[in-house]
Amino acid sequence: MKFFYLLFILFFAFNTSFSQWTTQSDANTMVSTSRTGDAKTIGTSDGKTFVAYWKEIGSPNNYEMRLQLLDAQGNQLFGPDGMLVNNVVTMSTSTQIWNISIDASDNVYIAFNGTSGTNPVYVHKINTSGTQLWGATGVNAGNGFFPFALALTTGEVIISWIPSGGNQGYFQKYSSAGAAVWGSPKIITPVVGTHRTSAGEMAALSNGAFEILFHDRATSSISSFFYAQKYDNDGITQWASPIQLSNKTTSYNRRYSMQQNADTVYLGYYASTGVRFDSYLQRINPDGTLPWAINGSDFDAGNAYYEQETSIAYNPGSPYVWSICTFTDAAQGQHGEFVQKFDAYSGARYLTNNGKSVFPISGNDTAHKGTLQLINDAPFFMLSGGFNNGGTPINMIATRLDANGDFVWPAHVKEMGTYSNTKLRFEFTRPFNNQSVGVWTETRAAIGESRAFAQNITADAVIGPLPVTISYFKGRLNNAVGELQWQTETEINNRGFYVEKSSTGSSFKSIGFVASKAVSGVSNLSLNYFLNDDKLFAGNNYYRLKQVDIDGRTNYSNTVLIKYNAKKIDVNIYPNPATEMVNVNIQSLLATDATIIITDVQGKIIAQQKVKLPSGVQMIPVQVNYLSSGIYLLSVVSKEENPVVLKFEKR
Repeated sequence: MKFFYLLFILFFAFNTSFSQWTTQSDANTMVSTSRTGDAKTIGTSDGKTFVAYWKEIGSPNNYEMRLQLLDAQGNQLFGPDGMLVNNVVTMSTSTQIWNISIDASDNVYIAFNGTSGTNPVYVHKINTSGTQLWGATGVNAGNGFFPFALALTTGEVIISWIPSGGNQGYFQKYSSAGAAVWGSPKIITPVVGTHRTSAGEMAALSNGAFEILFHDRATSSISSFFYAQKYDNDGITQWASPIQLSNKTTSYNRRYSMQQNADTVYLGYYASTGVRFDSYLQRINPDGTLPWAINGSDFDAGNAYYEQETSIAYNPGSPYVWSICTFTDAAQGQHGEFVQKFDAYSGARYLTNNGKSVFPISGNDTAHKGTLQLINDAPFFMLSGGFNNGGTPINMIATRLDANGDFVWPAHVKEMGTYSNTKLRFEFTRPFNNQSVGVWTETRAAIGESRAFAQNITADAVIGPLPVTISYFKGRLNNAVGELQWQTETEINNRGFYVEKSSTGSSFKSIGFVASKAVSGVSNLSLNYFLNDDKLFAGNNYYRLKQVDIDGRTNYSNTVLIKYNAKKIDVNIYPNPATEMVNVNIQSLLATDATIIITDVQGKIIAQQKVKLPSGVQMIPVQVNYLSSGIYLLSVVSKEENPVVLKFEKR
């Protein structure tokens, strides 16, 4: 009995010492001790969570910008009150659109403007160590509103905003160090000369090019129409004229959902015709064509309900784009949540022409909050609703669907936040180590003011401390071998890891098992693991870890990609130097005919031999005893591959 008691103490100690996540959905993890106004959240590639927020200072409704970073275990990396981003520019009671974004190195960009005086626009670039990479006051792009920052593939950054007193949106390129690249900002040219423009979503394309999906509006109202224009690295337009994406009415002060497959852009949006709203998925090809015509593919072709807030998700290379949409009745008084699965190439709808009901329209007002994510190329998302609370939308829940849009979890949902207060400012981060994080703001009676709260949840519907925390999982190509390595920070009850592989990123098979290095599966030390794969697919090789507990519960890691541009014919020779014979070892992907040719260094042919190569590996002995001492070239020539030429020495 003492033994089991000791195990319980150890388990409790691990869960409380190594993590700030809680299993209590009525408590959650507090993001900071600050009184919090508006907040925005974005996840990093290694499972951390940035939360930028306005902290109330001085008189009521006067705010300064601060930033918190939670690690994958929920620990506050920037202290209990986060870090100061900027207190030179403060936000007053006026509500403004501001944004955060992230680059491939997990640097976060916070773009905002003040609401007094000249409305200065500032953008800060901050890394995961809390270093202000553009200085304590960031970049002052000018005066105006609605700023946004986009990191380009070159490491440079595009900042867009609406200048004070101006009608056309501006954009300027900045170096990675924060220096303006162009002599003056460029203008988002309206379709009609007297119209107003502003940047909506922006997409970073290859070679430093970018695409701006902008709003064009005739008056100062929020009603607008969506257009797109492509720019090269110098900010020069690449299409003869902007492409109109929709002839439905959108709102310039709203952010919509965007995904990419290389330079192909997908836009999930909802728009109105008269008094009703409809959701669409639009595809924009790199050449500016719209293969699905204006508006794109309708979420609900039957228009049985009003379709509003929409979020899309896409795994590059997948044949599908997923979308979730909040449906309402005609009075827009009751809400429900529907899901649709689109063909990424044709725009065809897979879940009937009307979408699939996940939560029916009712007084529960269940609706998604934050961004749609994918686990195994199927939906994983957070919602608010009235579960167990008489229809009041104050609970945060999460759910996971399969490839057919059906519930994965037996209980359908998992409660994440259940404290009885209205919740605002939602986000749901991208998965890492099979875990996403929900963040929202809420005023709780015990605190008496608005705070930001966070809660983790895994794809297995587990909230609270994870049994295994993975610091990183990465892979690299070394010659023709895929080298995989990962590190754990803590392990509880861990049996080990299955390494799974896929050529598509959606259907995985195990290629090996690596047992836990932790004694009895328990450790609070950093442990390193390795596995090599010498049977690579030609092209894409996707890998993930399936972590298995001693009690059989499983969790998945992030997915890593190793690209292998396999030669159709690969050749090596030995011994080298040689005296009597050279063994020519040939690995061919296809059965074919080839010729082995020996020449001197001037290219004069000395000998040649025709051979038949099977699919696979073949060793062919070649006599060289008749050659004089010196350096020679051995070539393998076939119609399947460029000549493979190797140098050898005859002694």
